[in-house]
Amino acid sequence: MCKNIYWGLRTTADPSDLMFSPVSAPDEWLATAVFPVDENDGDTGRAVKGFYDQLVIFKGQSVHSLLGRVGDEVYPDYDFNLVRVTLEHIGCTSHRSIIEANRVLLFVDRGEIYAYSGAGGVQKLSYLVDPTLANFSPSRTEFTVGAVRYALNQVWWWWTPAGGTQNTQWIRYDYVLDAFIPGGQQSVSVAHSFVESDEEVLLTGGYTGRILRQDRGSTFDGVTITAYVDSPWLSGGRQ
Repeated sequence: MCKNIYWGLRTTADPSDLMFSPVSAPDEWLATAVFPVDENDGDTGRAVKGFYDQLVIFKGQSVHSLLGRVGDEVYPDYDFNLVRVTLEHIGCTSHRSIIEANRVLLFVDRGEIYAYSGAGGVQKLSYLVDPTLANFSPSRTEFTVGAVRYALNQVWWWWTPAGGTQNTQWIRYDYVLDAFIPGGQQSVSVAHSFVESDEEVLLTGGYTGRILRQDRGSTFDGVTITAYVDSPWLSGGRQ
């Protein structure tokens, strides 16, 4: 369900609305294809993430699971079932912080790190490192970024400290040992992990246009490269 539908959130006029495209037609959308998520609760939708056969919807202070049947339904009248995952004021403040690893979704809510496992609900992981994470800048929590290093069994996050304007603080979580490792200072605005020639690669982008490959030396050789973005297929409309 999740992979064949394009989802959208966080409009100014209707902050609780979830918008969706037809199955396998991400370039189409009707204004009536809207599903409210805890409408009028005063909270804003922050992120969506596919997880197994469900779509996990994160608002600022709540987490929801969306299941549905679309195979024999006519768009936009899909049959959706929304379940609230937690009754606590736990949400997600940065869609870039959501990482799937070790069969769970790991994410950051303000200055705390949580895991969503599906049937097991949401669990807080960061009790022992709360003092380290306490210096999150309240105005820049949405810029927190994360990436996974499967070869090391780790998830890495970078965030903006109080009074800062860039992500310069860094922490790593070993999901096998259930342990946190403080990292040195880096300026990271975006992070992306992928596999190239059967080798895992983690790239991070800074604030001055540089793209760095992690775990491959500690110096910059001064040679610039051409940077580009390869996006999925998008419709340019009628020409």
